[in-house]
Amino acid sequence: MSQAETLSPAECRNCGAPLQGPWCHDCGQSHRHVRLSAQELAGEVLEETVALDTRLLRTIRGLSIEPARVCRDFLSCRRVPWMHPFKYALLMGAFAFLVQRGLFALQEVPDGERAATARRIMTEWGEALNFLVMPVYALLLRLFFPRSGLRWIEHLVVVLYGFGHLFLIQTCLMPLSRLGDEVAAAVGLSSALLPVGYFAWLAVGLYGSGRVSAVLRVLAAWTLANLLLAPAAFLIVRLTS
Repeated sequence: MSQAETLSPAECRNCGAPLQGPWCHDCGQSHRHVRLSAQELAGEVLEETVALDTRLLRTIRGLSIEPARVCRDFLSCRRVPWMHPFKYALLMGAFAFLVQRGLFALQEVPDGERAATARRIMTEWGEALNFLVMPVYALLLRLFFPRSGLRWIEHLVVVLYGFGHLFLIQTCLMPLSRLGDEVAAAVGLSSALLPVGYFAWLAVGLYGSGRVSAVLRVLAAWTLANLLLAPAAFLIVRLTS
């Protein structure tokens, strides 16, 4: 290998910016190695995997004990420790979809046309409807919490993190519904109340709202969001029936 191949370049090979260290300050390209090697390739894969796992676990922990802090950090550009909110919501939505499909495959088809239709919609369109309601819910949070000073897109970050974590919690509760009718009823009630409770907790920590006020405003926003989503669900039923 020639000397030119072992020395670090003076300019970024990706964007041409002058280098001031092993990483380009303009595009982030690494220049720790001039020539690709098996060690470098394996190291980059391991580094990316560990970083993703660490960020995911840290985000799950943060949203479980300090959700307002996670949202506040991301909105304040302290984003390196946390998984991107859209990626988090998408990953947890996919996880919920797969677990739900697996559990429904183990269950018998419910009696009655309405029950069968509701199950089919939940299985095939549930997560899509959730992602459809997210921007609407973010707009409603802006309307119900005008003193927060957040723009719609910033409320959307809160909603993405909140929905993503609710996907995870509700998915972990799903297997319990197979333990009997009473347990299934309790799980269903918990799943219905969790969104209001979780977003009220977020509102208290992030928006500085009082507890009672946060619950009432979140409940109003959640109810209105579901009422606005109802026509979309009805249209899906008509088109797929």
